[in-house]
Amino acid sequence: MFDTRGSGGPGPSPGTGVPVWTKTPPTVPGLYWFKLRINEDYPPPGFTRFCRVVARDGRLILGSKNYDAHDHLDVEGLQRWWAGPLLEPTEE
Repeated sequence: MFDTRGSGGPGPSPGTGVPVWTKTPPTVPGLYWFKLRINEDYPPPGFTRFCRVVARDGRLILGSKNYDAHDHLDVEGLQRWWAGPLLEPTEE
C-alpha cells in the first residue's frame, strides 16, 4: 500500500514511504487514512479520516484493544478507500 519510489528497496523506509489509495482492506494492524467508498473507480475528494486498526481475537477491527471486539467493525467488510499503514514517529 506504499509508493516506495526512491526508497532504495522493497517496502517503506522511514521518511520515504508514501501511502497510496487502495480498495484493499488493511491486512496488518496500524494507523490508516480512509475515505468512504462511494465510487468504485477513484477516491472522492475531501472527507479524509484517520483510524487505528488493531488485531483482536484473530480479526482486524477499528478501535482499541481495550474494548470488546463485538463493539467494533471488522475492516474486511468495510467499503472504504484505504491508505497505510502509516509509519510511527521515532525518537531522535
